[in-house]
Amino acid sequence: MNENNMSANSGDLAVSTNMESATTIQTNVSEKAKKSKLLLVSGILGTLYLIYLITYFMGGMATDDQTQAIAGGLATMLVMPHMLCVGVAVIFTWIGWALRARWGALVAGILYSVSILAMFLYAPFVIIQLILSFVGFAKMKKSNEAK
Repeated sequence: MNENNMSANSGDLAVSTNMESATTIQTNVSEKAKKSKLLLVSGILGTLYLIYLITYFMGGMATDDQTQAIAGGLATMLVMPHMLCVGVAVIFTWIGWALRARWGALVAGILYSVSILAMFLYAPFVIIQLILSFVGFAKMKKSNEAK
């Protein structure tokens, strides 16, 4: 038996102590475990912003004054398309991050863009997630081509 490559055969089981194959396995595992940090940051920021939106607009409707309740309801109806787009974008951001799916990052970036169009006044709160989603999509594309 060779010292560099020892193998013990018992039926179909083969054990190898070759350093080259161990290094290859280790690099494959480390490449597989990489998740996009950009999508993680985008998901965290998007989730925090969505929680803020829901608590702010739902809290405005919980009042005893009827005129404030009506005004809060109207404001919520105006912002609802923005809230829905942000909510679905956050879901796709987390899908793209968890599954390392490029399409999830792309769909999230597009939905963040649509949410800006739905309520332009809230664009500063979504622009960071938009940029992070598209940059994360681009970086994921490069890493998939390198394999």
